Order: sequence, then structure tokens, then C-alpha cells
Amino acid sequence: MGDFTYDEDGNPVPRLDECYEDRFSDYVDVTNPFVIKGDGFDVTLSLSRGMLSWTSVSAKVKKSKIPLPGTAKLTKGTVDLPLKDVYGVQIKRKRTKGQPEGEGLCQGFIVYTYYSFGPNCWKDLVIDFDHPSESLCNKYYDGIKEFITDFPGRPHSLKIFMQTHAGNQNGRQLFINKILPMFKGASMSVDFLEIQHSEHVKQEMIHINIDDYDCIVAMGGDGTASKVVSGLLTATQNRNDVEVRQGFTPAKPQMPVGIIPTGSTNHIARSVMGLADPITAVLYILLVDVCSVFSEDKLLQWNFACQYGFGANALQYANKYRRSLLPKSVDAAIYKASTKKKLQ
Repeated sequence: MGDFTYDEDGNPVPRLDECYEDRFSDYVDVTNPFVIKGDGFDVTLSLSRGMLSWTSVSAKVKKSKIPLPGTAKLTKGTVDLPLKDVYGVQIKRKRTKGQPEGEGLCQGFIVYTYYSFGPNCWKDLVIDFDHPSESLCNKYYDGIKEFITDFPGRPHSLKIFMQTHAGNQNGRQLFINKILPMFKGASMSVDFLEIQHSEHVKQEMIHINIDDYDCIVAMGGDGTASKVVSGLLTATQNRNDVEVRQGFTPAKPQMPVGIIPTGSTNHIARSVMGLADPITAVLYILLVDVCSVFSEDKLLQWNFACQYGFGANALQYANKYRRSLLPKSVDAAIYKASTKKKLQ
């Protein structure tokens, strides 16, 4: 995985190798007509510039039927979409009943990207470029695929730990209907595990080969994220023969951790992204700082945040009242922590 820097809004951006785009300097630009949302466009793929552009062939088309994707620029009727904003590409096919995936009549190619939807919020965007010629579509598909496959900082294999009981308990449905298709669009290999008990993540981390994955993902609430990072850090210390004791210097895991927030509060995701949106979380990998908690020189757990006193008491009561008093468990916890009265 590559290093990351951050843009003006605090969003993570891959730190590109200065020579990456030079690899495509000898590629010749390709321009051909395609149909997007029923309108004709001249579509240009320029690997030397790392750009996919389209311009309307009709003066009557004055407004795009799709949102402006990624960091694309609209200049004199031409949309310039940087290929760094594309996370997947596929050939669009019409299949008959019983035909396997990858077969069928070519109808164009599909680009998977995103668009901004409010502060810090991204939404996935699928753009269809329609054309019946498979040989022509393959030129665009092959070029885009080659450019984004080795793009610095992008994972190819994920290990996902999902807590199905987090939040409103719709995590499995969200994963199957929305998140998994996004991963498939990016041609990612996904190893998916539903968390069954409190020690499940810790036990799994002991047995898996972390080197088989580019990214570890926690899908759930704050507790799920904490358990996944704790398991990853502990496994990393074991693999590096680091003695875990108070005051030690931990070995740093050499992979990013993704957090897909589907819990009740999602404080960790909010503190990192500024919001708790699962789709935004899927669209970029986040790195977070952690600390550790000891008792009598024995490691208890790794933590994202530590509190004591009133804050800790309020969190303890909120967890206690979570099932019986939702959605008022937080209010009840604050009231209980600030008084000595018993809740009726």
C-alpha cells in the first residue's frame, strides 16, 4: 500500500509516485462517439494525461444528466474526469437467461466513480458509455483498467469483519445490496466474516495471514472498530516478536484500516471522516491513531480514545441502557452520571 497525504478538506489522497503517469506518456489518445444517458458524446481516453473526457456532439445538450464526478472539471462543455477518481471499469453486457457473467452482447463500458454530496460526503456514481462495438469498448476498458490497477495506495484484497447486530441491524442487507457491488465493480477480492461473539475477531486475527490482504475493514460500530484494530495491533506485535509491556514501542501495522460505520453512535468514524456515512467510508481508506490501556503492567486493550470521570461514567451508563431506552439512552446516561438518583 502507498503512503497518503491530505487535501485542503482533510480527505486522504494517495501520495503518487512522480513517475507513475510517465509510464503512459507514449500512449496515443483515443476518441470515439458514445451515448451517455441517451445523448451523444465524443469520449476521449488520454492515458498520458490520466484523463477520461467527454464532449456533447449536440448544441442542444446544455446540462448534464449526471452529477459532476469526482474532481472533474467542466470546461467549455467538456467534462475532464481524472482517472485517479475512477475505482472500477467493466464491459456492459446484455445477457440472456442462463448466460454466465462475462458473456453476452456488448452494449458499452461502465465506469465506477463518485461525486460529492455535501461536506465530506461522497456517493458512488456509475456512468454508462453505450456503444455496440466490443472491440472499441475493449480499447477503453483495457486502457482504464491498466491505469487504475496499479494505482498507488489502492487495495486489491480486503478482509472485512462485520457486526450484524450493530446499530439498526441492517448491516448484512447493506453489505449485500450496496457495498459488495461496489467492491465487485473495483474487482476487489473480498474475504468476509460475520462476528459471532466477543472474542471472534481476536481469535481470527491469530490464525489469518495478514500478508494475504491489503486492507483490514471493520464494519459496525465503535466496539467493532476497536476490536478489529486491537486484534490487528496485537497480531502485529506477535508477528514481530515485540514484548507487550508498559512503555514499550509497538510495531506499526503496514496496512490501512477501513471503518464502515453502521453502529448506533459511530464516534470513531465521525472523528475521522466528519460524518458516519457507510458509502463515503467505502470510497476511501482511513488511517487512525490509537493508544493502549494497561493495568498492573498487563495490556488490557488498544483504544482509539480514553476517558475517565464523568465522561467515562456516562458512556458506561449509555451502554447499560442502550437496549432498554434507545433512542434516549444517551440522555438517560448523562442524567444518571450527573446525579445519584435511580432511574425509574
